[in-house]
Amino acid sequence: LAVLSIYKNLTLKMLSTELAHSVGIKVGRLEFIYLLLFAIAVALGIRFVGALLMGSLVIIPAATAKNVSASLRSFMALSVLFGVFAATTGIYFSYAYTLAPGPVFILISTTLFLLSLFLRRAQRAI
Repeated sequence: LAVLSIYKNLTLKMLSTELAHSVGIKVGRLEFIYLLLFAIAVALGIRFVGALLMGSLVIIPAATAKNVSASLRSFMALSVLFGVFAATTGIYFSYAYTLAPGPVFILISTTLFLLSLFLRRAQRAI
């Protein structure tokens, strides 16, 4: 929710720091808030799921979304969607088949990523 509240300012800052500063956005404060939110998410994630799994939960859904998104807004939404889908599906399968949830998360995320690669290649072929 916090990232959604700073989304427009953050997008403008990513496109042009000078333009963001010229319209009155406090760029330093915005960067601090974004990095603080990211650091809190990663620190909590490492605490609960471990470093390797946290890395895969952050990187793989974003890479998957990059392959299929057409805009920054869809990229952000799909990143969250793919991450939540992999986590909930991983928890379900790990509970149903008495498996460790971490590797199941990674396998599901990797499968989604590979499917996004094939989808991207199919779109380019058309």
